[in-house]
Amino acid sequence: MKDLRDTVDENSRIASVIAHPGAIDALISVSGRFKKLRNPVLRKVMAGQVTIAMAARIGGVSTDDILDSLESVGLSVRRSPRKIQESDFAGQQDNEAFLEQYAGIEPERIHYLDARPFMEKGQEPLSKILELVAQMEPGDGLCVLNSFAPEPLVPLLRKKGLEGTIVETEDGFEARFIRGKKTNRAISEDGINQSQSRPSALVRGRSESARSVVLRINVVGLAPPEPMMKILSKLQEMRSSQCLYVYHEREPRFLFPHLAEQGYQYCISHKGPGDVRLLIGRRP
Repeated sequence: MKDLRDTVDENSRIASVIAHPGAIDALISVSGRFKKLRNPVLRKVMAGQVTIAMAARIGGVSTDDILDSLESVGLSVRRSPRKIQESDFAGQQDNEAFLEQYAGIEPERIHYLDARPFMEKGQEPLSKILELVAQMEPGDGLCVLNSFAPEPLVPLLRKKGLEGTIVETEDGFEARFIRGKKTNRAISEDGINQSQSRPSALVRGRSESARSVVLRINVVGLAPPEPMMKILSKLQEMRSSQCLYVYHEREPRFLFPHLAEQGYQYCISHKGPGDVRLLIGRRP
């Protein structure tokens, strides 16, 4: 009998799924849109961010279709029974209302970015997207064009005060956003509440024996998303009393939402160009 850690469900990351022999072919058999997983550049950039539930929306299929295909190649799957609720219809109506509101924005107030050239070069377009977000005023729009549906972008930018949805067009997929009214809630540059602790504060309060156990990892020079995957993998191996000191060359913005979801706090220090340090530990 397989361990539950080997069981795949709608929240499993595609990156972990495609490591299984035959999984990529199984996904492609469900939807031709998953052929992009054969591209190692696109696979590295997005697979670590996309869950099976997100992939279903990208592929225009149901999560059960994907789980069935993965089960056919030997993966153990777990399905969550779900009934149709009135809120499902309300969500569809809300989406239509959002698109009507977006269509009413004056063209000069819509910030536009074609992310396809970035992806073709194996580069992350997120930094450029965040630059545009920083320039947006309440009521402004943002349109990000990509060759596939950038599902992780919607929850990420929601934390920065933008509501959005993804629409398929003749050129690809457009992630469309609207900047809402400003709030007094303090949000960090990366879209989540960043730990205000100093590095020593993450270690302070732990036992004397644990205080000296600060593990170190160097991810400088690795191509995305390998740094993030190595960091998350190392954190899973650690005891809750330990901290992880990371040598990085840039701010790992995609990593921060994962840390928040998994109960970690962190502090970050810029030592110089290409020299960024993070100290990560469990929240007390």
